[in-house]
Amino acid sequence: MLGVMKRENLRRAFSLDLVALAGVCALTACGVEVDVGSSGAGRPTGPGAVSVEPAGSGAGSPGSRDGGIAETTTSSSGGDGGSAAIGSTGAGSSTPVDAGSVSLPLGGPRLFAGADDACYLSASGHVACWGSNETGQLGLGDFTDRRTPTWIPALSDVVDLAVADFAICALKIDGSVWCAGMNFYGELSVDTPYCQNLGYECSATFVHASSVPLARALFPGDHGLLSLDAADDDFSTWGAGPGVDAPGNPVVSAAAGYFHTCLLLQPGAGDDPAKNVVCFGDEPAVQPGQGRVSAGGVPFTQLAAGDEFTCGVGADQKAYCWGDNLSGELGVGVSEDSDYPESCTNAACAKKPTLVAGLPPVAAIAAHFYEACALTTAGDVYCWGAPSHTSPASSDACYGVGPLCMPTPRQVLGVSEVTSIGVGYGHSCALGAQGDIHCWGLDTHGQLGRGQGPSFEDAPVSVTLPAEPE
Repeated sequence: MLGVMKRENLRRAFSLDLVALAGVCALTACGVEVDVGSSGAGRPTGPGAVSVEPAGSGAGSPGSRDGGIAETTTSSSGGDGGSAAIGSTGAGSSTPVDAGSVSLPLGGPRLFAGADDACYLSASGHVACWGSNETGQLGLGDFTDRRTPTWIPALSDVVDLAVADFAICALKIDGSVWCAGMNFYGELSVDTPYCQNLGYECSATFVHASSVPLARALFPGDHGLLSLDAADDDFSTWGAGPGVDAPGNPVVSAAAGYFHTCLLLQPGAGDDPAKNVVCFGDEPAVQPGQGRVSAGGVPFTQLAAGDEFTCGVGADQKAYCWGDNLSGELGVGVSEDSDYPESCTNAACAKKPTLVAGLPPVAAIAAHFYEACALTTAGDVYCWGAPSHTSPASSDACYGVGPLCMPTPRQVLGVSEVTSIGVGYGHSCALGAQGDIHCWGLDTHGQLGRGQGPSFEDAPVSVTLPAEPE
C-alpha cells in the first residue's frame, strides 16, 4: 500500500533492492545546514488505503537525472527541485505563495524540463509537453514520443508542475496533485498497474495522487518529489531520494539532485537570515560534517540542484555553487590533472559555496545533470558545465571550451528577453517575453520540439505551440 511520508516520518533507509539499483552508500540522511543559498527514501508509506483515479474523474532498471526550470518576473524567488523560480505570473491562481522574502510563482507562462522532455504551462492553466514518453509520463495514454508540443487533455487549471526524470506531476488550483509515468520508486504515490513493456509499475494517464495532502507547490527530484502542504508549514515527500528531517522552520522551496535535497527555509525570530538553507544527502554536494558555511553573509533567495552539485542565487544577485566540479558544474573552470577527490581539496569539487564569476546580475538558476544555466535580470541566459555524456563532443570531464564543454559561464546566443528556462539531460529551452520558445542541445526523443531534425543542435531552434484548448 502506497502513501506519502510527512516530514516527521522521513528519515529512513532505502529498501535493499533500491540500494542495489542505485549503487550508493548508506542512503540515509546526513543533514547539514548551508547558509547560502526529495525526497523521502524508498517507496512511500502512509496510513489508510489509497485510490487510483484517472485525471478528471474527481478529487479536485530505470534511469536517472532531474529536470529544472528557472523563470523571472518581478519579485523574489523560490526554487523548484532541480530548477529555480522568481515571482508570480498568476495564471489560474490569483496570488503567489508568500513566505517571508520569497514568493513562489503559481501558474504560467513557464517552462519545465525533465530528462528528455519539456513542458509549457500556459497562463490559463493548460499544459503542453514534448519529447520522451517512454514511461507514459506525458499522460497521453500511450508510450510514443512527441516531437512537437502536444496539449495534455487531462491537465487543466494547473498552477505548478514537477517534471522528474520519468514522471510528471501537476498541481491543480484546488490543491490536488496528479501524476503520470514511471512508478518504480513510487513516483506516483499510489499503486498503479504493472506495465509489461517496461517491467515495472507505471501509468500512461494522469492519476490522482490521493495520498498526497492538498499542496501549494511541487518540487521534483530524479525519482522522487516533494510538495509543500496547503494546510500548514509542513511538507510531504514520495518516491526515491535521501531522508529529509524536519528543519525546524517553514519550508519555502526545495531543490533536489541525484542523492541530495536542499530546502530553502523561512528564518524564524532570532535566526541569522543568511543561514536559510538546509541540505540532506551525500558528499560532496551536501558537505556532511562541515556544519553551517558562509558566502559573505548573504541569504539565498533561490536554489537549483544538479546530479552532485547545488547552486543558488544570493540576495546580492550573484550565483554561488558547491559540490562536484568534475565537468565544470561550478562554473569556475577545471584542470586536466584534477582527480575525483575523496575530499574536496582541489578544483574537482568545493565544499563551500563558491562565487560564479563573470555573470551579470542573476535572477534565477536552473540545473540538471552536470550543467547549470543562469537567467539574468536583463533576460539573457548563461550556461556552464557539460549537459550530457551522450552529447556530441562531450566527455567524462569538461576540460576545454566547446559546444558542450563550458567550465566557465558562456552566454547562449540567439535568445533574449527570456522569462523562463528549463534545463534537461542534454537539452535546454527558453521562453521569451513575447511567448516565443527556443530549445537547443540533444534531440534524441524530440525534446527540442521542432519535429524531425538532427539529433543535436548547438544553436537555439524555434518551437511552435499549437492552438491552445479553450
